[in-house]
Amino acid sequence: MRRLNLLPFLVGFLLASCSTVPPPPPPTKETPKPHKDSGRDLVTEAGKAIFRMRKGRPWLMEAINVHYSNGQKKASLENVDWTLSDTKGQPVIRIKSKKATYDIASQKVEFAGGTEARRFQSHDLLRAERISWTAKTGELVASGGVRWARGQTVVTGNQAVATDTLDRIRVEGDVSLVTFLEGDAF
Repeated sequence: MRRLNLLPFLVGFLLASCSTVPPPPPPTKETPKPHKDSGRDLVTEAGKAIFRMRKGRPWLMEAINVHYSNGQKKASLENVDWTLSDTKGQPVIRIKSKKATYDIASQKVEFAGGTEARRFQSHDLLRAERISWTAKTGELVASGGVRWARGQTVVTGNQAVATDTLDRIRVEGDVSLVTFLEGDAF
């Protein structure tokens, strides 16, 4: 009789060990790729939103939190990382900011909260409390504690107007300049 009691236990044990579910695969460390979106500019994935501009000069904006108003065609974004590329797709400038507002109708992005813009080619750095970019004009307007640095030259002021490639910049209001010149300037 003991063999009969032990037999169901052994059969159950063997069936249970053969039907175990394999462990899930380990999480990947790759950044998820954006999903194709049928004509819209907003794509959401992995807790962030990605805006892409397909007309004109290409740009890409990633943000962690997005509040979109369809009636106003505006999006309020937090923790923004924005990159503008040239017509060949090469990155030109990158702007990081705590907050931004993207007006879809006017193609204008307004960055706020300790904003910095960096030019990829020359590593120029433009810092300000607020920077706005308008796609139609290709102009950056910075205000609030403006600081522009290129190499060993630093210019500060109240406001700056620059091209969106940071190859030309005009700083205004309470301007100061610090630079280092070497050799005979004359």
